[in-house]
Amino acid sequence: MKRFLIWIPTYEGKLSTDLIMWLDNFKVPEWWAYSKAYVSRTPIHMARNILIEKMLEWNFDYLIMFDDDQLPMSKDAFYRLLVADKDMVAGCVRYRKKSEYISICKKEKFEKAGAEWMRSYKPYKEIPSQWLFQVDNAGTGMCCISRKVCEFMHKTYNKEPFESKSTTYTKQVDGEWREVGYNTAEPEPKEWKIQLVRRVLSEDYLFFERAISHWFELWADWQAKAYHFWDPVRLEP
Repeated sequence: MKRFLIWIPTYEGKLSTDLIMWLDNFKVPEWWAYSKAYVSRTPIHMARNILIEKMLEWNFDYLIMFDDDQLPMSKDAFYRLLVADKDMVAGCVRYRKKSEYISICKKEKFEKAGAEWMRSYKPYKEIPSQWLFQVDNAGTGMCCISRKVCEFMHKTYNKEPFESKSTTYTKQVDGEWREVGYNTAEPEPKEWKIQLVRRVLSEDYLFFERAISHWFELWADWQAKAYHFWDPVRLEP
């Protein structure tokens, strides 16, 4: 029997009644078991890292992340993410504020940063005709991550696979270009004459970028959709 953990961050410690009702009556793959977990009043990057650690400690096969300000558009949304049987699968959610873009991305270009190239991304507006397709990045508003990915990322990034700062950049240190972020503890003395390339990338997009760099695959399911509660613009069924 396979087991999956549904994790919902809720900074205020509250869930909507609509979401609670949905979670009481959603489609589950046959012979699968699941549990639900919530982390409240915790910064989002810390909450994500806590649940990765707990998912591994509790021996679940898959982790489903879902944001508390959303509602799936069908009862089989989580089912579709699980039966895809991929390293990582993201659902399709529109960005907030009536955006026409969806929180799955493709590579747009590479930007030169010293000896390295940094990726930039562009969200999808039009979706490929197939229901399941490979993508270059996505948000974790609704996604499914396998245990092998969680184990690898948890170990490789020193128990903090989600970057605790929303920016990442490269800089020249002792003649080498390195990734520098909040967790790297790299000193930044003023006397260093360094080149700096800055890029804004939230902790969830950075997580997927790093996982893909280690040869894990990220897929998206066009039929697994969700919307933000206050947003009147929804994806068509």
